[in-house]
Amino acid sequence: MSYVIDRQSVNRLVDPIIKYQTYRFCRKYCNDLHFQYQCTLPERPYSPPKQKTLYCEWGNASYGWMLNDLTKESRLDKFEGETEKQLGNYFYTIANSLPFFERWKDWRFGRRKNVPVYIQEISDDASKIFYGLCNKDPIAIIAQKINQSEKSVAQTADKIIITLTEKGKLSLLQSATEVSLSNTSDHENDSQPAVMDLPTTETEPSKLAFHAELRKVFSALDATEKFVVENMVMDEYSAREVLAALQASNISLKPGLAVQDMNQQHVFYFLRKTLNKLKVKVKNS
Repeated sequence: MSYVIDRQSVNRLVDPIIKYQTYRFCRKYCNDLHFQYQCTLPERPYSPPKQKTLYCEWGNASYGWMLNDLTKESRLDKFEGETEKQLGNYFYTIANSLPFFERWKDWRFGRRKNVPVYIQEISDDASKIFYGLCNKDPIAIIAQKINQSEKSVAQTADKIIITLTEKGKLSLLQSATEVSLSNTSDHENDSQPAVMDLPTTETEPSKLAFHAELRKVFSALDATEKFVVENMVMDEYSAREVLAALQASNISLKPGLAVQDMNQQHVFYFLRKTLNKLKVKVKNS
């Protein structure tokens, strides 16, 4: 290492970065846990439920995981800067990278970190499609994310399922179970499994038909409509970020509107229009 910095300074540099990312990641995947458990986000936690409940602790646990990932010795050994500012920029770059986000999801949801080699060998996009199947994403959504045709993605997905079936590994596509990080009793035996687990978010049978119809209607949207809805509603990107992406790709939101003349208001209007279109189609189907 070409720098000399104490551990206290390292923690001070990384603390605001971790708090910000913990807030983003936990909020994105909280679902309804904050209604049933006391939130432990280190910054801006959810208001506690009206009745006293156990602590969720995913916020605290995420902070600990990020601290370990960013400041482990193998990570710091790769740093070649000479100042604290450079080290802070180094942490910031890693924490805002897609691999960091994927590692956090691997830890948070128990997802496999590595796709089996026999799946990777199916095609160049097989790993991405495999993760999409793990997430229960519709073929149309996977195709949109990896910029491939739905037919191609469907064919690869079929090969993945056939291969996993032949090897008796279909369980790899099952969703992970969330386990409580809180003790349910001060005298609980650590060798025993947790009595009270964090609830998994399961769809009620009465809603399955609606969700299936919604996926069908969504798949019928054009590429621009899918992009805006997916990024602003599903991935929670801002109108400014979506606008920048559209302009970078030279995509206009409506005929006669020059790309350079588009603003955030156009993005919001387009989103509202598309969501209303979805609502009407689902209602009429």
